[in-house]
Amino acid sequence: MTFHAIHIEPPAVLTVAEVRRVLRISRTKTYEQANAYLDTGGQHGIPCVRVGTSLRFPRLLLEQYIEQPITVAQLDPVTDPTDIDPPPTANR
Repeated sequence: MTFHAIHIEPPAVLTVAEVRRVLRISRTKTYEQANAYLDTGGQHGIPCVRVGTSLRFPRLLLEQYIEQPITVAQLDPVTDPTDIDPPPTANR
């Protein structure tokens, strides 16, 4: 079976785990930079908001921060007739 990537629109708000994957940084660095953003009123760090006790990262602000769009690829199987194994033949 062959797979190809389908690009889907990411959510409007990202979690710490999603931001880590996008920025390719550690969990500790993500929290450090998020807290820097909150502590400096948005002057430094990764743009985020606090929702209760959780941190969330608005996608549009994060895209401005990294100066490029965030894309999410999802692997989707492609049905290609040449990719399908023929049925086994019976030995008679």
